[in-house]
Amino acid sequence: MKRNRERFGVSDPRYKAQIKKLPAFFEGKLAFRFDDLCDDLEEFKAASFSADDGLVFTLQRYKNQPDQNTTVEADVNYTKAEVASILKAIQEVFQLMPDDIVLAD
Repeated sequence: MKRNRERFGVSDPRYKAQIKKLPAFFEGKLAFRFDDLCDDLEEFKAASFSADDGLVFTLQRYKNQPDQNTTVEADVNYTKAEVASILKAIQEVFQLMPDDIVLAD
């Protein structure tokens, strides 16, 4: 998995899962920083990645998000199998427990 330098590597992002970790957890694991960004809603932190299989996703957290989670966003057209592949890569690279990841409905 590698870090993308673009603001978002995902062309049509959709919420796919929540990870029960804050951005600082991910930054500490791979020694990188989330980008501080702002959209028409509010400020947020985001980092885009490419998995080894070429699938692109973004980890994102809004400043005033009430929970202690980071959102996984990926292209709306990704299949369930592709989303599962992304989540497996995230779990392996960041050494997460299966219950750290909560799938979107």
